[in-house]
Amino acid sequence: MKSEYALAIDIQQTQELRGRVEMSVYRWGGYALCISALINVLQSVWYAAGGDDIVPVKVVGLVGGVLLIVGLACCLPLMQKLEPGTRRAGELGLALLAAAALLSLALTLYFMVGGSTADAVSVASSASALLGLAGALLVGSVTIRTGVFPVWAGWLLIGGSVLNFVGGLVELESIASTIGLVSVLMFSSAILGLGLHIIRRPADALTADGSTRA
Repeated sequence: MKSEYALAIDIQQTQELRGRVEMSVYRWGGYALCISALINVLQSVWYAAGGDDIVPVKVVGLVGGVLLIVGLACCLPLMQKLEPGTRRAGELGLALLAAAALLSLALTLYFMVGGSTADAVSVASSASALLGLAGALLVGSVTIRTGVFPVWAGWLLIGGSVLNFVGGLVELESIASTIGLVSVLMFSSAILGLGLHIIRRPADALTADGSTRA
């Protein structure tokens, strides 16, 4: 039989190991956000430069979408440290952003298998934009108020999502394309900011008072 002291040491070592594993997971979630942001920018620049909508580009976009969803999930522990009302708004915002990304993934897969129903695509695209806008407004406002992530990232998140929604309403293709590219750059910069914050401060997700204004 182990002594109480030995058991206490085992428990402490187990907790330390668990903490290291969790911090590693959160850090990799930050990397997922950063890679997703870079993929989003590169894909948008490719299309803006007149690149063809080829399968490899679509597959890379799918990977970026999956990484975004994984990274957003790793943002949850930071939101869960906030006050109840603010926490719920932040969690809902992250869920809406993930839902928008998931719907975008579904659209991409739909096109890859040869789908072309214009009405369904239009409705799904609008729904994805609305979900993303609502999620960005919630996460952005929580970020600006609490500093749980860099404040500048909160502003870019809101601005990029608003522009993305507005761009979908513009009928002139050249203007819509420009607005879309700017919105992607803003949104991706915000996601990059979230990711870098998690990479640099993974322990914040495990402590009671890790949020700071930046």
